[in-house]
Amino acid sequence: MRYCLDTRFLFAIAEKSKKHEEMFESFYKGFHYVVLPTVCVSEFVSRAHTLGKDRKGISSVITKFIDLNRSQMLFNIEGLSVKVAIEAGKLQHRYRMSLGDSIVAATALDRKCNFIITDDPDFKAVRNVVKTIF
Repeated sequence: MRYCLDTRFLFAIAEKSKKHEEMFESFYKGFHYVVLPTVCVSEFVSRAHTLGKDRKGISSVITKFIDLNRSQMLFNIEGLSVKVAIEAGKLQHRYRMSLGDSIVAATALDRKCNFIITDDPDFKAVRNVVKTIF
C-alpha cells in the first residue's frame, strides 16, 4: 500500500493514539510506501504552538518522523515540486480546499498513494480523486 500522511496523523501521534502508534511502527518495518508532505510539518508546528503544546513534545514528534525518513527507503518527507504545486492549485480552485490540504492531495496523487491518512472532513470534497482512512 501507498500512503500520504496529513497533519492530523502527526497530531494523533502526539496524542499517543494507540492505533496510530501501531500504524507508525509498521512504517519502520517497510511494508508500505509512505510520504509526509513538508507542508504538514509546518502546519503541525504552527497549530501545536497555537494550542500551547510544549516545545519538547512538538520536537519529539518531528524527530520521530525525521528518524524514520533517515532509516527507511519507503518513507519520505517531501518538499513541494513545481508539478505538485500546479496540481495543488488546480485542486484548490476546483474543490475550494485550503492550500495545505490541496498540497497533501496533490502529493498523494503524484506519488500514486492509495490513501491519505486523515480524518479531516475537507478531504471529502476530493473523495472521487483520492481516498482517505484514519
